[in-house]
Amino acid sequence: MVPHKFNNLKLLFELDLSNNRFAHKFPYVVLDLPSLKFLDLRFNEFEGKIPKSLFNKDLDAIFTNHNRFASDLPDNIRNSPVSAIVLTNNRFSGCVSVGLGNMSKTLNEIILMNNGFRSCISSEIRLLRKLTVLDFSFNRLMRPIPDAIGGMKKLEQLNPIDLIYKHHNIKKLVSQHLAEVPSILLAQTLQASSASIPNFSSAYMVAVESPHERNENDTDSAL
Repeated sequence: MVPHKFNNLKLLFELDLSNNRFAHKFPYVVLDLPSLKFLDLRFNEFEGKIPKSLFNKDLDAIFTNHNRFASDLPDNIRNSPVSAIVLTNNRFSGCVSVGLGNMSKTLNEIILMNNGFRSCISSEIRLLRKLTVLDFSFNRLMRPIPDAIGGMKKLEQLNPIDLIYKHHNIKKLVSQHLAEVPSILLAQTLQASSASIPNFSSAYMVAVESPHERNENDTDSAL
C-alpha cells in the first residue's frame, strides 16, 4: 500500500508510482497532496472505483492505465482541468463522453482503449477543440463515429478501430467524416510504436508501452 505519510509531502508536484505491485483500492492519500499536478499509477494492481474527488483536483495529467479499476466513470470527470488522461486497460464501463465538452479549455489527449465502455460517442465531443489524441478502441461502443469529429481541426491521432470494423468502410469513414481534419492519423493496432507509426504523443506511448519496453528504452537512453 502507498504510505499514509505521503500526505506530508506538501510541495510534491509529480508522483510516479508506476511499474510496481501496489494493490488494494485507489491510494486516497494522493488526494491530500495540495501541489500535485501529475499522477501516474500505471502498471499496478489497484482495483475498485476511481474516487469522484480525483477529478476535482487541479491536476494536469492522470495516468491510471493497466490496473484493475472497475466502475462507471464518475460524472464529475467533466470538472477535471487535465490536459491528458489515460485510462487504458482497466474495466471501466458506462458512458464515454457525456459532459466532456466542459473540458474543452484544457483537454488535449484522452485515451480510453481496452475497457468496457458500452455507450455511444456523443456528438458533444465536437466541443473539444484542443483535442489532438482520441482513442476509444477495443471497447463495446454501439453506434458509429459521430460526424462531429470531422470538425475537430486539431485532432492528429484517432483510434476508433472497433467502430470502424463494426459500422464503417474505412475509406468511407475518412472521406465523409474526417475530410476536414488535415493532420489525422488513424492508428490501427494496440502494438503501435514510434517505429511503425510516427509522431505518437507521449501520453499515447504511456498507454501502450509495457514496463519491459520502458526499462529497455531507459537503458538505451542511458547508454
